[in-house]
Amino acid sequence: MKKKEFKLLVIPLIMALTLSVFPNVSHAETEEQLNGWLTDNYWSELEIYNGNLIPKGVNLEEISFLGKNIQVDDNFGFMWANTGIRSDRPALFDLFGEDAGYDLKDIADRDYSSWNDEYHKDGKVWNPLNFDTEKDLIKNINDFNIYGDLSSPQTTNSKTVGEYTIGDILNLDLSVDLSLFKNVMNTHLLEVINSKYDYTATKLPLEGQGFVLADDKFAFTFDFPAGIVIDDSMQLEIKGLEGYPLKWDTIKDDTTGKKIVVYADEENPRAVSSVADYFNKMNASNGRVTLSIKNVKISDSVPLNTNLTIKSFIGGMYDFAMTNNKAILDNRSSEGIDIDKDYLTRTFTVFAAKQNNEGRDEAAPADKPNLISYTFKVNKPANNTVTFINEDAEYAKVKVETGKAIDNDGLTSESMPQNPTKSGYTFKEWNTQNDGKGTAFTGTTVVDEDMTVYAIYSKNAVVINEAPTLEVKDKTIKQGEELDLMSLVVFAKDKEDGDLESTVELIDDGGFDKDKVGKYTITYKVTDKDGASITKKATVTVIEKDKPTPNTDNNKPQAPNSKMSPKTGDSFNLALYGILIGLSGLLLIAAEARKSRK
Repeated sequence: MKKKEFKLLVIPLIMALTLSVFPNVSHAETEEQLNGWLTDNYWSELEIYNGNLIPKGVNLEEISFLGKNIQVDDNFGFMWANTGIRSDRPALFDLFGEDAGYDLKDIADRDYSSWNDEYHKDGKVWNPLNFDTEKDLIKNINDFNIYGDLSSPQTTNSKTVGEYTIGDILNLDLSVDLSLFKNVMNTHLLEVINSKYDYTATKLPLEGQGFVLADDKFAFTFDFPAGIVIDDSMQLEIKGLEGYPLKWDTIKDDTTGKKIVVYADEENPRAVSSVADYFNKMNASNGRVTLSIKNVKISDSVPLNTNLTIKSFIGGMYDFAMTNNKAILDNRSSEGIDIDKDYLTRTFTVFAAKQNNEGRDEAAPADKPNLISYTFKVNKPANNTVTFINEDAEYAKVKVETGKAIDNDGLTSESMPQNPTKSGYTFKEWNTQNDGKGTAFTGTTVVDEDMTVYAIYSKNAVVINEAPTLEVKDKTIKQGEELDLMSLVVFAKDKEDGDLESTVELIDDGGFDKDKVGKYTITYKVTDKDGASITKKATVTVIEKDKPTPNTDNNKPQAPNSKMSPKTGDSFNLALYGILIGLSGLLLIAAEARKSRK
């Protein structure tokens, strides 16, 4: 390749950090051709931009970190390299085979002995990065398409029509095999460095001689049928492009279904890397990217017992520049390039993936073999569900065998819910209408379909609560006499609660003082459990205690009166005299007896 031509432009489509390489052809396509490819392509969503067909959401000229100032010919105004987009040929690039005028598939088998240079010893291809010439290079120049598949890890294989029931969670894997691009990239590099026309390009793989700057973006589209719910519980995970943040937008949400697009795009520009690092990192990956979407919900509005299809589109872009002049990439500009000693290649590549043959659904339309899709159906449940609603909220869900009742079907783990409660009301029944004007539903009601029943209540009669009765008594005590004021309660009763005497309260003792003569008003209160109460008052009278009777004869002693009964003190003296007289008599008797013995 001559240094001044700069015609061979390469795009890598990278796994993890890289994509792969495809060339650009410097010619514009007619509007008629573009519209023809747009009409024929049913496996991706495309738009026309600047004379190109590109997948929606990956317009690289607008979003690429490389900018617009790294120029090689007029790349922004010509047809971009692409694959999986055009419908007029299996190999969708003007690079290989007859279009390029040479056959890249034999690059490793050419005889280089006549070149007589330091790189092609023994006449073999110069392969400084040690590519496996059988596995890492292009072998089939007739098919450069990228293939993908949409499947569910919940089914046995991606061809089988998945079967689900209402309420199930649907998990999906959208995968794409980009390993072909690694071979395209490797083959292109060997073609460049094994060119006898450009000594500068020959040095690119040498450490410190060649540099790469790239940017890319992916768009994964899921087109769901009606009845599928995507909410905040949905989870996304990508493998093969680790480090790429995922963002998603809803682009359709109506009665026909829901469509979302998930973008995998780096948030910051990459650093300039050496050619060797770039290729080694790219070849270390297996070339497979899988986007997993989890917690997709199947609602009760989904059509039953019919095949449903989820369609997916996979699109991507890559912007790639390679040069021996690192300043071009650092500055994002090729201004002032020296074409006599600087090698530069830059181009855009866009791609749209097709359905692979191995994963094509059994129920997929035969006339659309390239459409990436997953077919499933939601079976009508063998059992029906009765939903119980209480006060506008779901109270219970009970499954029942079709044609049977909850109380007598074979689902022993399912039973009627306990009757709900409502303050001031009594539960009456479950009813098929929320105003109670439908049919009553019980455990013996036969169920032939899913149904909803509602709790019906009757308002309780208002009960008038009678106040309790309280009886107390008055009391008169003498000054200083002890008195328990609660002893004045005679009884306390309530029609509903019975005996309340123990709950009577002394709420006012009237300043009662047992040592102070006077009248005191004592207040009592009793309350029943419903809050009705009554108060009663009792009077306590404190009177003076008794005084001694006064002596009317100036307190003079009276003369003894023989007719009067002796006083207590006189009785004591008479007894004492009697005892003394008795003792005297005994002494006389004893004396006489003593004389007789003598």
